[in-house]
Amino acid sequence: MSEPEQACRRHRWMQTLLAIDPNNLEVHGYVCVDCGKERNEPRSRAGRNNRSRGNRAELAVARRIGGTKVGPLGKPWDVETPTMRLQVKKVAAWPSLNAVLGYIDAIPEDILRMRGAILTQPGRNARSLIVLDFKEFSEWYGDPTKVKP
Repeated sequence: MSEPEQACRRHRWMQTLLAIDPNNLEVHGYVCVDCGKERNEPRSRAGRNNRSRGNRAELAVARRIGGTKVGPLGKPWDVETPTMRLQVKKVAAWPSLNAVLGYIDAIPEDILRMRGAILTQPGRNARSLIVLDFKEFSEWYGDPTKVKP
């Protein structure tokens, strides 16, 4: 028995005739030139919409806090200010605390910037939360005279 052909890392789509239905109408679709996989249109559209939604959320956060959107650069954080590096997530349901800690821990520690995550629900006037590491926050804004040695 032969092994199934390996799927492409990145497909190259070509429009093609998929079938002719009973009414003699042609059904066109997209097939990968390299591996022959047929494109799933609803899934492809959902992926584009989700990416667009996430990019808009990053830009809205950057504008609101006066930061720079750096998400497309492939860094583990999406928005950067002189004092913070933030991962932005637009979520339909709140993620677990372990997932949020994973977002924060993916950002490398930097003595010049706090690390954090901003979680936003979809919709107009939706609630947004910011999660910061308390140790880093207290180093920036805490009172060093109150800390016990």
